[in-house]
Amino acid sequence: MNAINLLPWREWRRERARRTFFVNLGLSGVLAIAVILSWGWHLDGASRHMDHRNDYLRERILELDRRLAEIEELREMTDRVLSRLEVAQALQGNRQEMARVFDALAQTMADGAHYTSLSLNGNLFTANGAAASNERVSTLMRNIQDSRWFAEPNLRSISEIRDGPHYGGRASEFELTFRRTHGEGDPDRSQPPLAGGSRREGHGGPEHA
Repeated sequence: MNAINLLPWREWRRERARRTFFVNLGLSGVLAIAVILSWGWHLDGASRHMDHRNDYLRERILELDRRLAEIEELREMTDRVLSRLEVAQALQGNRQEMARVFDALAQTMADGAHYTSLSLNGNLFTANGAAASNERVSTLMRNIQDSRWFAEPNLRSISEIRDGPHYGGRASEFELTFRRTHGEGDPDRSQPPLAGGSRREGHGGPEHA
């Protein structure tokens, strides 16, 4: 029986397998490159799309910031206008009350006495003045106590002066404080003083220094 040589067929099969392997390897490489390129193009497109979205959002944010700045400016202007209106309303409301307070100051002033200075801190008046005598200062304090616009007269100091510029003789200089009450209390207390500058009760004649 003749022997059959199988070596060429085996070599041919190995060669074909080797070529098939390299072809598949090349195709796999091409496919991998295509996939990588496609993924890169996708990512690049997604990145450009995201950049466009970010640009749009930045523009909208800037627009909102401008509008918020305008709203804040309008709010500040509104607050300033409201503050001015409140001040104007307060002044308008206080005008009539202050006129009554000044009228009450004139009504409570005793004859033979006057203020040289008068200041208001909150609701506390501080008055400096001169009087013909200590009794006139006492009359002034009683008038203040009887007024519904004032309360709590407090004599802080009183001193006698000789040959002063007011009233002559033995005049008195004084400093007193009293509180503004905004007109609370008995309305009858706001009646003007009697002639002579005091509200006398049970006296038959004028008060003498």
